[in-house]
Amino acid sequence: MGRPHYLGPQSLGEALQLLRRRTGVSRNDLAPLVQLSPGALANYENDVSVPSAVALRRLTWVIAERLDCEVSELWEQLGEVLDGTSEAPAPELDELDRSS
Repeated sequence: MGRPHYLGPQSLGEALQLLRRRTGVSRNDLAPLVQLSPGALANYENDVSVPSAVALRRLTWVIAERLDCEVSELWEQLGEVLDGTSEAPAPELDELDRSS
């Protein structure tokens, strides 16, 4: 079986929103963990602006920890979304649970 896929969206904003929702964390709760404002997170999720590399790395670390997945896999898949090369559909939540 190939590597697990955590993403399936068409934009970075969609990916971040999907991942945050899968963690069950609100923007207000996530913001201080990644040293951002809830408004900045909303702008990223709505594709109004793009996070800096530092902000994206912080988001990746926190989300990966919450989803109990490999940071490097999540980072690579976020890069694929940014590059427009992500082809994998998003798995159901129970598939993520089984991959742990």
